[in-house]
Amino acid sequence: MAFPFKIPSVVRSLLLCSLSAVLLVFSFPKIDCGPLMWIALVPWLFAIDGRKGFSVFGYSYWTGVLFFFGSLYWFMYVTSVGALLLMFYLALYFGVFGLVYRYFSDRNLWIKIL
Repeated sequence: MAFPFKIPSVVRSLLLCSLSAVLLVFSFPKIDCGPLMWIALVPWLFAIDGRKGFSVFGYSYWTGVLFFFGSLYWFMYVTSVGALLLMFYLALYFGVFGLVYRYFSDRNLWIKIL
């Protein structure tokens, strides 16, 4: 059964990235559904696969921001400004990984490496 409306590509990608971040947060100790870690990154990879330019960085950074906000929320009790800076800084790792993923997937280097 098809949807009666078409979901725009940007909205679809943001929802997939958000789902991935939520699954990552759920796999950590507060909720402790560890097996979710095995599938948590799949929606994010679907969202960034085939994207061009720095939109990959944006979607990956969004995933990182949501993940670190969900898992490091308790830093807010210590220092609000420091916690926000730390969360935005750590999300850069997701963004950089997205760019590296795009670099290797654009050049089919995965096949050459394997």
